[in-house]
Amino acid sequence: MKCNLCNFLDSNGLIEQWPSKRANQLEIIKYLADKFPIGSTYSDKEINQKLKDLHTFGDWAILRRELCDLGYFERDRNGTIYIRVERV
Repeated sequence: MKCNLCNFLDSNGLIEQWPSKRANQLEIIKYLADKFPIGSTYSDKEINQKLKDLHTFGDWAILRRELCDLGYFERDRNGTIYIRVERV
């Protein structure tokens, strides 16, 4: 694990706070994305729960949004299923 991330993770590897610097945010999102296997699919409820289980600061929506905006997840046509994709 990168030392930069240590400032934002607890002893169990859970994200304790959302970094203010964009570079650190990008590292956190990459760290999170690596917790989801490529090709896996999740309903809205499932991805929310998984993200809740991976952080302690209470804002899974920002994590989900960043994962999608940065190309780690795509949504199906209906917007109800999240698909973990390989980021290019």
